[in-house]
Parts: sequence; structure tokens; C-alpha cells
Amino acid sequence: MKNFFRLAVATAALSITTLAHAQTSLFANFQQIGSAKPFQFINAGINSSFVTSVTVPVNFFYRAPNSSGTIDIALPANLTITSIVNGTASVSAPTISQKLQSVEMVFTGTGAVTGNLLTILNSSTGTLGGILGDSGAGLEETHGVSGGVANYSSAYLDFSASTQRNYSLALNNIAAPGLANGPGNYLAGFTSDATGQFSSNGIVPEPSTVLLLGLGGLGLIMRYRRKENH
Repeated sequence: MKNFFRLAVATAALSITTLAHAQTSLFANFQQIGSAKPFQFINAGINSSFVTSVTVPVNFFYRAPNSSGTIDIALPANLTITSIVNGTASVSAPTISQKLQSVEMVFTGTGAVTGNLLTILNSSTGTLGGILGDSGAGLEETHGVSGGVANYSSAYLDFSASTQRNYSLALNNIAAPGLANGPGNYLAGFTSDATGQFSSNGIVPEPSTVLLLGLGGLGLIMRYRRKENH
């Protein structure tokens, strides 16, 4: 049994360490809990912004490769987003886009694992947009492309060796008339639901991450013991 525990911990630690040597890869994503349209663009002229109207409960997932594909480590978390516009909207039918700056997203663990699961630092930028009249939109950024900036921090992952980072949010359930150009030539205000994903290269796990994944291995052990007892 001790050997089984050691193997579970070692395998989990090795899995996430391999991310440090891979090309840019998906390492985390989130799914909103419920559908209250807490993601909103506020058209307020030069003070327009994309924010969360409340703290949003989400399921946050760390992803790591293993021999059978990937391990998804689900963690309950709260999400907040703040940002401001960077210039007016750009309309090139059939699309519309709005540049953002000072983009900050904070995922804070609320379960057994607490603290900074992932933060998109407020030095980051993004582009919000999609098809005119659509009920869906996207917010995304790729670090280093056309001046894009996406900076990450985490209590569980070290991004100091990362040279390429990107994120994307899929916004949905935007009410009619959908995406539109609004007053002052800024994006028209809307509310939506969202999911998102985050990629990087050069990720190194902090020691606490090994412990986190070790706890995942402990869960496997408990299930194994229950099977032995039946």
C-alpha cells in the first residue's frame, strides 16, 4: 500500500513537471457555476469597462498530462475581473472589436485548496469582440503578438521561465440585439455568462503543487481501499 501511495504522488508530480519542457499548452480552464450573466461590458464613454458585476463562483481546473492523456484537477473558486477600454471600438463588418487594458482576472480557491490559483495581472491587455448582432463574443490575448501582454501569477505554478502566454474567454447568452456599436463608438453594453482557458510554456510547479497533486493521489488510494474492503 505504501508503494501505491508513493507511485501516485510521484506520477502526479512528474506529470505537471513535464509542462516546463513542452510547447505552449493548455494548463487551466474554468466553468461558471449557474447562469446569472455576471460578466458585463459597461458603456460609459472613455470610462467604459469589462468587469464582473459580482464575485463569480466557478469550477477551476488545473490540467496536467499523464500516460492516458490529461488529469483534470477540479477546484472550487471565486473569480473577479476588472479592465478598462483602450480606445474606441473597431468595426469592420461583420465584426466588431474593443481593445482593453489593465485586464485583471483573479481566481481564488474556496475549497480545500485556497489562495491564488491563478491571476492575470493588471498589466495585461485583451481584445473583446465578435460578430455584429451575435449572442456570443470572445475576450482573448496572446502575449507578444501585436503588442499583446498576458502576465500570470499563481501560488501553485511558477511562470518566471514562460515566454509565451495566452488566454481566451467565451462569452455567451448576450441578449438581443447582441454585439453592437454603442454610444461614443464604444462597444454597446451587455451582460453574459462565460467559460475560459489559459495556456503557457515554461511552467514549473511550486512545491505546494506537488502536495496538491499528492492529495489527488491520496483520493485514488481511498477509492482503492474501499474496493479492497468490498
